[in-house]
Amino acid sequence: MIQPGIALDEFSKYAATLKPHPSKATIFIEADKDVGGMEKIYSVLNTAGFIPTETKVILEESPNWVLIFLSTDDMREATLKLSEAGFVRVVGMNPKPSIRNSAFYNGETTSDQ
Repeated sequence: MIQPGIALDEFSKYAATLKPHPSKATIFIEADKDVGGMEKIYSVLNTAGFIPTETKVILEESPNWVLIFLSTDDMREATLKLSEAGFVRVVGMNPKPSIRNSAFYNGETTSDQ
């Protein structure tokens, strides 16, 4: 959540506009060449067992801004590994929850009504 009164930089502004993918975990990252760039990002993800299924370059200037879609639906461990590897600007999103999979949609409730 963005706190009122805090100035955002361009990376944070763009990250705030992103929407979750319907079925894939998404990572928005600044691929800083000083840290190792895209080669290191792929190395970290592959070593940790994450398989990028798609990559979209958002900003081609250095440092690059990149969206990486993973074959998993949980981005927590992937973003942690990237942060530990020295990437400072990393934003992760899990897939958008499906309304059809919710307990409410299926007629189930969790309250004692």
